Amino acid sequence: MDSYQMEYKCPSCGKKHYMTAWSAVNVGTHPELKEKVLDTSLFEFQCPHCGYTSGILYDCLYHDPERKIMIVLTGQETENAFENQGDISQSRYRLRTVHLPNELVEKILIFESGLDDRAVEIMKLSVKISLMTDHEDLDVRNLYFSVNDSGYGFVVETDEGFVGEVPADESVYREIERNMLKKMNIMQAEQTLINEDWAVNFIKTTERMN
Repeated sequence: MDSYQMEYKCPSCGKKHYMTAWSAVNVGTHPELKEKVLDTSLFEFQCPHCGYTSGILYDCLYHDPERKIMIVLTGQETENAFENQGDISQSRYRLRTVHLPNELVEKILIFESGLDDRAVEIMKLSVKISLMTDHEDLDVRNLYFSVNDSGYGFVVETDEGFVGEVPADESVYREIERNMLKKMNIMQAEQTLINEDWAVNFIKTTERMN
């Protein structure tokens, strides 16, 4: 069984309760869970005593067999949650490691849009630098890929929360995909933790090669 009961102490009232957690979510066999992943409610708990709602981080494998995607959400400081699973790492699956539920949602949206998350991360880094250069009082904590009626965008998160969204220029994405990703070495291509740090290291590596 992929679900289990996890003890949880409410940070508001201090009462202990049990919540249903999922060690693995296979959207092929449990399609009803996909929406709960996308709205992050699968990682939230509402205290039955005081009604307080809070986010809960626990390890979970998201598995989409149709699209051949496996994404591990983990609070552990690891760069590759698949490193001890040889058969999986050699498969044709796209394997990713993330540390936050919002990062899991982002990866799903990127892959379902037919995009490469490595090109998206490089693009996000450029957008973040531009935002903070143009708005000196704006301390951008994270950018999250989003899909809207007009195309793609990035939701802006600061220490104050989500403060807005900026459009993503698809032509810039295509340029990165066409000209930069071909410079990846084998180690970079096999990494599963694709985030801002990965993008920074990739750019530094390619600059040293030029």
